Amino acid sequence: MKGRKLKTKILGIILAFFIAVVLSSIISTILHLIFTRVPEEIINIRPNTIIQSLSSSKEHFDMFVLTIVAFMLLAFLTVFKVFDLKDYKSKTYKVTNNIEIPIPIGEKQTQQGSAWWLPKKEFSKKFGVNRIDLSKKEFADLIKLAKEDKECIEEDKENTNMTKIEPIFKTGGLVIGKKDKIIPKFKCKKLGKLIRMPYFSFRKVEDIYYIDDDLHSLTVGATRSGKTRSLVLQTIVNTGLAGENMILSDPKGELFEYTSKTLERLGYKVYTLDFKTPLKSSKYNFLEPVIEAFSHKDIPKAVNYCSDIVESLVGEVGNREAIWVNGEKSVIKAGIMSVVLGNEKHKEYQNLPNTYHFISKMCAEQSDKTMLMDTYLDTLPDSHPAVSSFAAARIAPSKTRASFFTSALATLSIFMDDYVASMISESEIDLNKFNEERSVLYMILPDEKTTFYGLCSLFVNQVYTKLVELADSKGGRLKIRTNFILDEFRQF
Repeated sequence: MKGRKLKTKILGIILAFFIAVVLSSIISTILHLIFTRVPEEIINIRPNTIIQSLSSSKEHFDMFVLTIVAFMLLAFLTVFKVFDLKDYKSKTYKVTNNIEIPIPIGEKQTQQGSAWWLPKKEFSKKFGVNRIDLSKKEFADLIKLAKEDKECIEEDKENTNMTKIEPIFKTGGLVIGKKDKIIPKFKCKKLGKLIRMPYFSFRKVEDIYYIDDDLHSLTVGATRSGKTRSLVLQTIVNTGLAGENMILSDPKGELFEYTSKTLERLGYKVYTLDFKTPLKSSKYNFLEPVIEAFSHKDIPKAVNYCSDIVESLVGEVGNREAIWVNGEKSVIKAGIMSVVLGNEKHKEYQNLPNTYHFISKMCAEQSDKTMLMDTYLDTLPDSHPAVSSFAAARIAPSKTRASFFTSALATLSIFMDDYVASMISESEIDLNKFNEERSVLYMILPDEKTTFYGLCSLFVNQVYTKLVELADSKGGRLKIRTNFILDEFRQF
């Protein structure tokens, strides 16, 4: 780039020199004839007369040199000033120690657009602001209780102090920054019965800026860039102090360890969907939406919920052939509908582990080359969801069907771990209560394997769908706002 600029300037100077020689010879000759008082000879100027005059007259030659100098000065100014090809440079804004970006200044430098970050002085106008003032009693009490809880955890004993703190903030949301402030307060000090001395006391507060609108936000950052510590944890506490409900994805269980006790102190009912340590988990039956829809005699909705579950378990076609994926889905869907609709009076059988057992028994080939599944479906009316769900697998050749059954059992095998089966065979988590009481749910996952990521995605989908239904039945808003704070959710 620099070489191209230099060549352009050199060519410009050479061209200017030749032009200056021609113009200077003509102009200096005209001036010389005027000063020697023979202006009538101007009309007789020819190249040979110019050369002859320059060689014979010192005054003419000096004038010629001065004219060239004047023209070359003008040429230099033109090349280096008017047609300067230097790179565009603007003022920069320091984002981090290693990153600086240009400040847009619009049309002055032919830039397109002038968008810029919101000035910090405008934050309080555009975003919600919650103030943390440690001089207030509720904050002091919460910190005191947190210290007690920490001591009890370290000493491995139970804290008998069950004091609860009411929510402090009106609303919560995604934390985007904070500002420390010094607040003065006017006071008077008594120096006697009649004398009082006025003075100011000062205290430090933190203004927490957060997004209080109903919207989605995606935060992207490199590993160990501080997303969890500087954003997720702050948002959980800010939302908890407002008493709003939360659904949290929690890889490794760190968020639960850091915040669950504080949220309990704020009156929250704390649930866990813990695939890392299932024995410590709250119980949740993933077929609950299907069971609930069936109990209300809404069969189409039950079928739709069942389809959502199967899609989440089996996944999309991707690089696989559609026949195998669709066949597997057909078998699992028929199994779920059979287990749910066929055990109306035995709720303990309406779960995914029992769906595995149902398919493994009913789809096994008998000695007479028949299947119990075919016999069972023949006893059901054609309108039964299990009949229509199994149709795609039923018409396939026997060898092809065997592949469908094998794939279905392989997909459902993750529920056959005794601990996991116990965790998902019944429900302690009632999604309807998320609109009635302060609740927080942690989805805890082992970070060393991805086996249960699909179930977490399914759970988020089920919760979201249920909350939308509750909001629609209540005029479009929930009684208690629910926030999904999904750390590392892209992995699911």
